[in-house]
Amino acid sequence: GTMGYYGLGFKPDNPAKPVEAIVKHSGGYRVFKAWVDYVNGEWAIELPITEDNIELIGLVNG
Repeated sequence: GTMGYYGLGFKPDNPAKPVEAIVKHSGGYRVFKAWVDYVNGEWAIELPITEDNIELIGLVNG
């Protein structure tokens, strides 16, 4: 599937490890295992969602 990036605005504690991202999407909450990348000068997580209507609620292990 297509992957999208969600900018974090901060550097996670350990960018080499995957995190669990809790996101609000389509009226519900979902948890994704996500990898951290440095994209276009900012830290971001890679999610299998490409729409803009997601909200990052929090990171576990981030």
